[in-house]
Amino acid sequence: MTHQINHAHLLTLTYKGDGKYTVTWNDRRDRKSHRRTLHTDNTNWHDYSSVTQEASEQFISWINKSSSYKKNEVVIKSITICGNGPDKYAIAVQTDFVPVDEVAA
Repeated sequence: MTHQINHAHLLTLTYKGDGKYTVTWNDRRDRKSHRRTLHTDNTNWHDYSSVTQEASEQFISWINKSSSYKKNEVVIKSITICGNGPDKYAIAVQTDFVPVDEVAA
């Protein structure tokens, strides 16, 4: 039996309380850590699916803004989330490249 192995970017999502999450990722080029703060409705803090989507979109936006290769745009292919302890989640974001002229259409 063979298995499909997919490459993904790792993001860490941490709940900080009062409807506030932080998402962090490391830049593979310069090894710097990047962090964004996300705010949610405090009554739905336990529903982290929308925060996961927003965190992934923030990451993709950062990739596209910091990329020097402008012929393709990075888009989300899939998102996987896994609990990693109390109030901490690992997000695996699979990406794909789409030519810029196809994104604009």
